[in-house]
Amino acid sequence: MIETLYVDDDPILLELAKEFLEGENKDLNVTICGDARDVAPMLAKRTYDVIISDYQMPFMSGLDLLKDLRSRGIDAPFILFTGKGREEVAIEALNNGADFYLSKGGNPRVQFTELMNLVRHMVLKNQAIESIEHNAERFREMIENSLDVIGIVNPDDTVRYISPSVRKLLGYEPEEVIGRPMTDLVHLDDRKNLTLGIKKGCKGASELTEFVFVRKDGERAIIEGSFSKMREDVGKGFVVFNGREVTKNRLMADLLQESEERYRVMFDSSPVGLLFIKGVVKDCNETGANLLGYDRSEIIGKSFIDLWNEVQENGQKAGEVFRGLADVETDAMRIFTWTAKDRSGKKVVFDAQLKNVNFLGERHFLLSFTHTRIRTPAAQATSMSEETCKTLLNTTQDSVLVLDRDLKVTFASPRAGEVFGYGKELAGRNILEMADGADKETLSKDLDLLIKGERPQANRYRFRKKDGSTMFSELGSNRIDNEDGSVEGLVCIFHDVSAVVIAEGQAINANRNLFEVTELMRMEIEKRMTVLMAHLQLLQFRYQDDADREEVEMAISSAEEVVNALTIAKSYELVEAEAHQWMSLANVVDAALEGVGTKKLRVSVDMDGYEVFGSAKLGNALRRLFEQSVRKERGSTYLSVRTKEDQGRLVIVMEDDGTPYSANDLERMFESDSVNAYMNTLRFSRDVLRSSGMEITAEKADHGLRFMLQVPPGRFKKND
Repeated sequence: MIETLYVDDDPILLELAKEFLEGENKDLNVTICGDARDVAPMLAKRTYDVIISDYQMPFMSGLDLLKDLRSRGIDAPFILFTGKGREEVAIEALNNGADFYLSKGGNPRVQFTELMNLVRHMVLKNQAIESIEHNAERFREMIENSLDVIGIVNPDDTVRYISPSVRKLLGYEPEEVIGRPMTDLVHLDDRKNLTLGIKKGCKGASELTEFVFVRKDGERAIIEGSFSKMREDVGKGFVVFNGREVTKNRLMADLLQESEERYRVMFDSSPVGLLFIKGVVKDCNETGANLLGYDRSEIIGKSFIDLWNEVQENGQKAGEVFRGLADVETDAMRIFTWTAKDRSGKKVVFDAQLKNVNFLGERHFLLSFTHTRIRTPAAQATSMSEETCKTLLNTTQDSVLVLDRDLKVTFASPRAGEVFGYGKELAGRNILEMADGADKETLSKDLDLLIKGERPQANRYRFRKKDGSTMFSELGSNRIDNEDGSVEGLVCIFHDVSAVVIAEGQAINANRNLFEVTELMRMEIEKRMTVLMAHLQLLQFRYQDDADREEVEMAISSAEEVVNALTIAKSYELVEAEAHQWMSLANVVDAALEGVGTKKLRVSVDMDGYEVFGSAKLGNALRRLFEQSVRKERGSTYLSVRTKEDQGRLVIVMEDDGTPYSANDLERMFESDSVNAYMNTLRFSRDVLRSSGMEITAEKADHGLRFMLQVPPGRFKKND
């Protein structure tokens, strides 16, 4: 409904106009007013789409009414409808903001039809103007609030406009950039490319290019962008720059590539054979191919079961053993003796470990294998000279122990005394006394089975050495029988696999960390595509030409397909091959404390001579934790860092007396969903610690905040 206000001092003309206009037009509602002085109060109560006014009226003329309305900021379309011969009035009215001037007289139907057409024209014109202004405002708001940097540049590279996002990206206020050459903002090496991009933009559009900008604080920021010619300024030569920061993405891409390269080096240089399996062999290292007598290219793609010897060492069929191994749960591992056949069909026996891993959301198996080391020295000794046996025991890298029926050590090889740390004192000790935690019960049951002549399931055992450190070992054993058939004891060979256990834990944690970073990158790309679709939808609304709208619709459809693809895409995991190392815990803590500055705090540090085995980034992770204590708003005055051992684990306790966190804040402390924030959050600390096999929790202390870092066995040792 078009709401129209008709002002005239002639009541007859008012009624006539109302009857003609409403009678001919069902979508028109005419409100009449006989005194121009009443118009302002009427407009205070409601709005009208069009105002029609006579010129010659007592008290206030139509021209005076127009001036009054415009002075009040009322810009509704205004039509001056009056007698003939007053051209000077029409000119003055138009100069003061009237939209049209119409002379009275002649055929009323023709006259009011013309007036009605004029009213409709004014309404449509006003709606179009409001729509354009509304869209312009929406477009301005989108630009002003865009995370991307948008600028307008002269052909001589002078910046005419820059969006407020330049504050966040480069640290400049927009006023500091406008009027400056854009080349002043980029690194010297990229100025030539930027100038070339502007020239291409003046001719149409440049390709998407990465430029290294220099922030106000001197740091570098990588911005990916392009230049394009302004459509509204044909002939003026202005170009628009649209760019987004990709510094973090570039850093992560570089880290991803570096991690891939390190993983490949670790995989290819492993001293044990490695097969990555999903039905067929997906990947194989050179060691594995050589052990099986194949070229690497020959074994990749080969069915895994084809590598098995038909009959295994325990007499079972290969298919039966294989099906049993295939039931291993995710992240679980089976240790077994694998009887394979090499390229020539010859039987070869390996010590093997099969692990079920999740890769790209699908189940795969990782098989590591090496030639069997575990022998039966008691049986072999019957055909060996005493000197040969001594040479064997003195040179083997495994620990050889002879146990009596009570599981006490009656003989220990030199290597065993060295590995367990007791030297010659190892003789006479019960082997179970050196087993750690729950593994003591498992070892006892397995040794009991061996004494009975039965074979236990292959296991790894955790031992506590004399210096308090932990090691993991696999066991091979044979029973020693007396001439009368009674059991004298056991010959045991312990193979140290601590390095393998640590490497496996490192690989699993590295996969988890990489998966999370990849997911953050995917989320960031998805956000960018959503913003792009919003821009395209705005352009679709603005364009009236069908061909232009069709092109924009196709672009929107393509963007939606990308977003859908990102939504269903599966992130992948990659093993990080960064070498871990033994580090003095005291040195790591001191370096981390120095990095955050604790001069205003009373600091107590007691690391008790411990060393830890972990990532070189461990110091960075601890520094993030210490930063929570020195935050000004928490008001901490004291910081304590100490160690204790609990159930075979080393616990590092970090505690301050600052303002406590709420339960909700403690729960969210290690969360982060932003790529930009990841390296500066406690989530980074948690992930680094996990890659080193450590776990961290945060809890409310008696007077502040407490972090508890748990270091698993095999990852720490204590120096005397």
